[in-house]
Parts: sequence; C-alpha cells; structure tokens
Amino acid sequence: QVSILNDGESMMSCSLYDSKNKRINQWGCQLKPHERKSFPGEPLPINQQHRYKCMLTDRKGQKLKDITVDFFAFPLNHEIDLQTDELCNGKWIRNLELSHLCSEILPGIRIQDRECYGKVYGNCFVANELVTYLILHRVAQNVDHAVVMCQRLVDYNIFSKVVEGHKFSNGFLFFRLNTKHPLVNLKGKVTKSLDVWDDDLASYSFHVYHSHNRVVAPRIAAIRAYEGWLE
Repeated sequence: QVSILNDGESMMSCSLYDSKNKRINQWGCQLKPHERKSFPGEPLPINQQHRYKCMLTDRKGQKLKDITVDFFAFPLNHEIDLQTDELCNGKWIRNLELSHLCSEILPGIRIQDRECYGKVYGNCFVANELVTYLILHRVAQNVDHAVVMCQRLVDYNIFSKVVEGHKFSNGFLFFRLNTKHPLVNLKGKVTKSLDVWDDDLASYSFHVYHSHNRVVAPRIAAIRAYEGWLE
C-alpha cells in the first residue's frame, strides 16, 4: 500500500507512465492541500522502464514546480508513506530503484585482475560480459535496457570507470564495483567464486544476502536449472 499526504498549501498531482508513455490510471492522483490518499495500486512489470511525474500548482492553476523521473520498475514489499517534499524531489523512487537494481545486477559481475595491451587492471569486471548475463537471466529485455541499468549504477557511484571518459556500453570495457558504497554493503559481499575458467586467474563474485523467509521469484526459479549451462 502507498500512502500520500499533501502537507503543503499547493495543489499536487502525481502520475505514472509505462514504456509506451501511456498513463497508468491506477497509480495517478490529485491532492488538495492537506489531503491524504491511500491506494494499493496495480503491480508494475518488474524491470520495465516507466516514468514518474509530479507537479505542484497554486490555486489559480499556475505551475510552481514539476519533476520527471525515468526508472525501472521494482517490487514493493512494504507500505510506503510519502509527503510533499519526498514526492517532489523523486529521491524516494530512485533509492528504491537502485536497491532493486543492485539485487538484480550485482550477482552477474565476475571480478578479476585483467590485462589489456600489456597493462594489468586490478579487481574489475567486463561490461559486455555483464550485459550478456542480464539478458540471459531475463533481468534486461535487450542490450539497450541492460546498458541503461548499468549506467544508472555508474551515475550513482556503485560502479566506477577504470578508464575515465567511458560510459557504460556493450563492449570490452573494464569497470569496478564500489565495495564501500553503503547500498553495496547492505545488499551483500564479494566472495571468491568456485567457477573454473581457462585463464586460471582468481575470480570473485557478489553474493547477495537472503533472508530465510525470502520467496524465490518465479522468473528466477524458472532459469535456475540452466544457470550452470549459461556459465
């Protein structure tokens, strides 16, 4: 359930749009000053791109402030209580998205010391290897979506560029995981991998913490049997 309170003196409207820019009516609302609304809303397709818009207007209908946030849909497993300031800066939706993306993306990285043109780069992973993982494991719908997801983690300092000036792309580019980022530490830890590769280099992967009562998503359960073959 999502609870929204307009604790200001302005009129407020919030809306969600799907990947085709079609408004999702179940998630829209218009609130007068000091009005509260609670609604369950319809679940959004996980990992698909959506757009969030919020606008404040005065009593004459003049626009005071508006924001637009593009995000990948995430599951809501608890109640959320939001007020005007939170709704109008978009940080709440970005924080929930980043938390979800970390859980989905970080298990796909393979960290090694890697060599390119005679120079060794320590503790990094390969961009196009991660893109392949995200597509094969149905986290991303296509290459473009996978790249945007990973670039989001670069933008918020969860991934860092080994070579400055490189944006995340589906290529043989090296990136590092920021193991000091609070969200990374909250989600799991880097552990030595048991995978055997032809290069005989030590390989490390990200292990996500799971609660004992966690329910495995059907999408993940359906592909568990193929994970060894994919690797």
